[in-house]
Amino acid sequence: MKRYLSLLRIITVAAIAAVSLHGQDVNWEKYSNKEYGYSIKYPAGWKITEAEPRRDNKAAYGGEILLPGELQKISFSDTSDRYWPAQMQIRIIEIPQGKTYDLWVKEYEYSDSTDFNPVQEVIDTVVSGRPAKKATLFNFDHTGQELILKHKHGVMLISYEGQNPNDKRNDWHREIFGKMIGNFKTGK
Repeated sequence: MKRYLSLLRIITVAAIAAVSLHGQDVNWEKYSNKEYGYSIKYPAGWKITEAEPRRDNKAAYGGEILLPGELQKISFSDTSDRYWPAQMQIRIIEIPQGKTYDLWVKEYEYSDSTDFNPVQEVIDTVVSGRPAKKATLFNFDHTGQELILKHKHGVMLISYEGQNPNDKRNDWHREIFGKMIGNFKTGK
């Protein structure tokens, strides 16, 4: 009987530890951008990085500066794992003069690389009640996901990780990204 009680205690402690890692309650904060007409809820405690125009000609991390064609970029990063900070990024990109949204998407679908790497597939989906595209992007050891929406200023891209063996909490992060997308709001 003592063996069974000891085994039961071990199982209970293990179950509580597993639930505390992946089933933890998340407190949410809201980010709103009136200029570009959207809002999103993200987990409290995540690092927010709003990219700024380049100020000099020194090398910089692309998440901190606006790259050519980008009008706005913000990153939401879970920095609790210093080895793999999972991240979602929203970018507003202007469409070059003479191109339409449909042409931009068609060229995107057949491009050899994006911010992740080659586009594996692009499917139709809906985001915030609006038609959108969802791209799966190949990286050498994991996949990326990118949602593509038509925007009054051009194109809105929402990028985040898909399957990632490097991220010890990949299932949890994918669940969080799904919830963030589920509460993403944008004007028509």
